[in-house]
Amino acid sequence: CGGCMTGCRFNAKNTLPKNYLGLAEKAGAIVFPELTVESFEQVENGDWKITARASSSWFGSKKVFIAKDLVLAAGTYNTQKLLHRMRDKGSLPKLSPTLGSLSRTNSEALTGAIMPRKSAIDFSKGAAITSSFFPDENTHVEPVRYGKGSNLMGLLQTIMTDGSAAKQRRRNWI
Repeated sequence: CGGCMTGCRFNAKNTLPKNYLGLAEKAGAIVFPELTVESFEQVENGDWKITARASSSWFGSKKVFIAKDLVLAAGTYNTQKLLHRMRDKGSLPKLSPTLGSLSRTNSEALTGAIMPRKSAIDFSKGAAITSSFFPDENTHVEPVRYGKGSNLMGLLQTIMTDGSAAKQRRRNWI
């Protein structure tokens, strides 16, 4: 249906709360919802001391956990912020200085094609992503289909410009 790109309408997409946390709990993990980790450190016996704060209230109470193992969500924005903050404070001295250098947003330019309103073909029906190719070493192209009713994406449109420097792109846009 193409809805994968904007939100599954049929509850068919795997998500953290729907699938992955349940599977982790079945495997023995203990999940503490609505907490934001502020820091963690390895203690002398090899366990991990994790300091977190309740994220569902203005003045979240502080909680401290001791765990044998610690799993971080790789590549997510807040995990990156936490790791950078801890490295910069000296809490994680062995952490690579290249942390985050290959992480980014999707770095994408959304380009679109619009059909006349009275088209007999409904292009919103079908798989969300059908193919993918790399025309050069810096470009990845994926034709993507959005589900019916995703017209709001059209408001994100603007003119694409050339130029690698931000100032040059802004000048070209004007």
